[in-house]
Amino acid sequence: MTIKHSLYNQELDKIFNIELLRGEVLYEIGKKEKLRSYKKTFKSEEDALKFFYKKEWEILKKGFILSNETEIFGTHKLHYFVGIGYTGALSFEDTPKGIFVYKHGSYEDVRDSYDFIIHIDRKGNLKNTIKLPEVLPWDIKYNSINNLLLMVLNHHIYSFNIETDTFKKIADKEKGKWASFISVSENLYSYGTNEKLFVKNLEDEVLFTQPYEVEIIKGNSPFCAITSKTQNSLALHNKIGEINIIDIENKKRVKEIKEDFDIVSEMEFIESENILVVKEYYPKPLRFFDINEGKQIEFPSLEIPEYTKEVNDFCFNKEQSKLVLRQRETMYVFDFIAKKMIGSFKIAHMVKTAKIKFIGEDLGVRTDYGCFSLYKV
Repeated sequence: MTIKHSLYNQELDKIFNIELLRGEVLYEIGKKEKLRSYKKTFKSEEDALKFFYKKEWEILKKGFILSNETEIFGTHKLHYFVGIGYTGALSFEDTPKGIFVYKHGSYEDVRDSYDFIIHIDRKGNLKNTIKLPEVLPWDIKYNSINNLLLMVLNHHIYSFNIETDTFKKIADKEKGKWASFISVSENLYSYGTNEKLFVKNLEDEVLFTQPYEVEIIKGNSPFCAITSKTQNSLALHNKIGEINIIDIENKKRVKEIKEDFDIVSEMEFIESENILVVKEYYPKPLRFFDINEGKQIEFPSLEIPEYTKEVNDFCFNKEQSKLVLRQRETMYVFDFIAKKMIGSFKIAHMVKTAKIKFIGEDLGVRTDYGCFSLYKV
């Protein structure tokens, strides 16, 4: 096995090259004209590989960036150390101005806790570090029409203008059961907090509003909602085994899906918005429901080809032509149009969990170990 990686620290103007050559690891570090070289020999390739990634991780944590132009499937194009943070908030989002990624701040003083988002380009160059008005960015969505980021910050709802770097509070978290969401479509956006959801057009006019109730079951709340991209539909889950489809224009529930699913953590409209994809909070196989029939559809060719079919996370690209399923540290990539698997690969620098999302045609990954990466898929 041979692997070779090159990292660069722009601030220090230093490079780090590391190469795995069977049972040896060769690495060098310093300025281009003055590199110091090292060599370590191991009894096995497995031990050498462990040291290779351990050393790379040490260098990433010192501010070096691994940026790699590649067209090879499953290969990293970027590794950027953001910092270890709260594993429930691993949010990031792509925009025409660059990528915004959650960065952990400090929670030592309850009265002065803070978090950040960093603004980087696709090569990992840092453009800005932005202090958030509240901690814990659970989710971030880009609104291309208004050029804003919509954010859930510890169940407060904010927008962020990426041109002026300014925040605006949309909804305040109050006492109660804190179940919140945000969703962005082509011509509207929606959000919910304080057990009340709103759908607004891009002029901020309220098109639809509705209260919702949330129950707590063993410490978790069955709550998830999303608006369709082009049609005026909203899917709302706030009761185990039930999803309501609401017509926003007519302000009425038009369909109801009742099945044996548990708490739903993520949904997406697909196939001309006639099918709803459902991922449960506790890892199980991904499920697809025909909205008009209210029944489950089976796609055996889209299942993970392993003994266990459970899915920890999923995402589609913008055109919904590719589907990625995450099972622990392995990514399974599917051609969704042809309904067949393209391939699989393992991501690096993850302990237990990660968030995945397409960044253009690359796969963005934010791990619990503090790494933001791009992979060629």
